[in-house]
Amino acid sequence: MGLALFVGLTAVPLAQAQETEAEQTAAARSLFREGNRFLRQERWAAAADRFERALALRESPQIAYNLASALAETGQLVRATEMLRAIEADGEAPRQVREAATLRREAIEPRLASIAVRVDGDRTDVELTMDGSPLAWAMVDVSVPTDPGTHTVRAERSGALLDEAQTDVAEGGAAEVRLELPAAPPTPAETARAADVADPAGPAGPTDEAATKPRRWWFGVVVGVVAVGLAVGLGVGLTRDRSPECIQGTGGCLEIGGGS
Repeated sequence: MGLALFVGLTAVPLAQAQETEAEQTAAARSLFREGNRFLRQERWAAAADRFERALALRESPQIAYNLASALAETGQLVRATEMLRAIEADGEAPRQVREAATLRREAIEPRLASIAVRVDGDRTDVELTMDGSPLAWAMVDVSVPTDPGTHTVRAERSGALLDEAQTDVAEGGAAEVRLELPAAPPTPAETARAADVADPAGPAGPTDEAATKPRRWWFGVVVGVVAVGLAVGLGVGLTRDRSPECIQGTGGCLEIGGGS
């Protein structure tokens, strides 16, 4: 009883999954047919849109082949050739589809363009983009396949635009762009180290004038004391050595100005 109930409960989501898969398969088939109709009308962008939707609902080498064919007609040669290579490498794809993918790729590849991005200057923390998509540094300074048309390459550091270059390249042609990058601003740690090197003694000490003020004060005191001492000494010396003026007479020395 318990086993029958378990099987019955699991059968419900399984049936729902099968129904969902059937609906997606039917939708993919309808989109595939509509895409083929647009291909015959040479409405390449509309055809690519329908095949893209169909492929999202169901993986199929036939849908992928038709999508690659439509993309090639819209100028998206790089993506088209890579999709065709994937079909060629798919061992489960029908042989007829794989052979058709090889022939289609060989017809598209001569139309591929190439571009070389050269970067001079400081690459620190720099991010590159081409046509709004990230450009890996491994793709710099070498020629890489690209779609024909106008391409814009930008270099940014911390969201700030450093340089920008634009070029046009034709089918089967080659182009080169060059970016000039300024030096990166110093980091806070580098700024601090530079300050230490510029002033190894640290904060400035007192000025020479301030440093000599105490010495000048003591010098003044010493000079004053010495001067007073000399004055006192001279005064005492003069007092001791001074004798009353007198006129030598017969009775001895008569003091002048002395006491009586």
